[in-house]
Amino acid sequence: MATSANISVLNQFAKGLFQDTSSPVADFLAPVVPTGAAEFSIIDYGQRSGFQTPDARRAIGGDSSAVVTDGERINVSLQPYALHDMIDNHELDRATTGEGSRILREARVRNLVSQAGNSRLNETLNALRTGLGSPGGQTWATSTDVISAIDEKMKEIADSIGLLPNRVVFNLGAWEAFKNNSTVIDRYPGSVTAAPQIGGIGSLFLNPDTQCMVSTSVFDSKIRQASAKANALTSDVWIYYSSDSVDMFDPSAFKTFRVRNNPFGGVRVVQKDFGEKVITEWTEAAFVNNAAAATRIAVTVS
Repeated sequence: MATSANISVLNQFAKGLFQDTSSPVADFLAPVVPTGAAEFSIIDYGQRSGFQTPDARRAIGGDSSAVVTDGERINVSLQPYALHDMIDNHELDRATTGEGSRILREARVRNLVSQAGNSRLNETLNALRTGLGSPGGQTWATSTDVISAIDEKMKEIADSIGLLPNRVVFNLGAWEAFKNNSTVIDRYPGSVTAAPQIGGIGSLFLNPDTQCMVSTSVFDSKIRQASAKANALTSDVWIYYSSDSVDMFDPSAFKTFRVRNNPFGGVRVVQKDFGEKVITEWTEAAFVNNAAAATRIAVTVS
């Protein structure tokens, strides 16, 4: 006979998994902003007031000048999410021992956490793609000046909003084309073997302090359909500005608003008629905060 679930131990196991598999690409694209509330308002950065040049001169004894603003506050409501997995009593009985039951439960929690991470990334990408619209296309051949291609996009954004993009995210195919590109390798003169590293290529761009990431996340079609695995970022390269100290009101391109910093509080186990229902839940909203601060390129490798 299987033993009852030790919720405390299972929660600690789940929280450890959440830390390791908490959708790093989603959090890099749209950094987390704890809000303390599920409903709140933010500033619309699509307005012009932040680019005005008021005359601030004051006469002796005179009053200050009022700034002019056309900014709006946008109401945001966070979305609750929840996933569960059912462990049938018969499965637990077949585990035969307490140790077997523990291993079975941990395996199911691991699958639950993995799918929760995939769900978070998918929701984030859907929200950001909707907010940005369709990407522009580029073909990257072996001799294409890919650094200049990204620099041009950075300059377009900087000229538009006065903020120089500082993050780039590559899908795996685009990263492979980038690191093996002859114009990139030529930036490493004298090297016997040029091996650009993702942690160091940011210095090659218009903003030399650019942080970069490669997405290796893969999504598949539904279980009952023919498998069709693909990189979660498809063919996209994302170029955008993100504040080093992101908060509710800074002009970063993307944010993930969340009541608390940690999205997952562990798992709950509810006894059902024929087994255990293991549940995880979180509340958040990925948000395009400043669409003018970002762009994405649909890269075709040739």
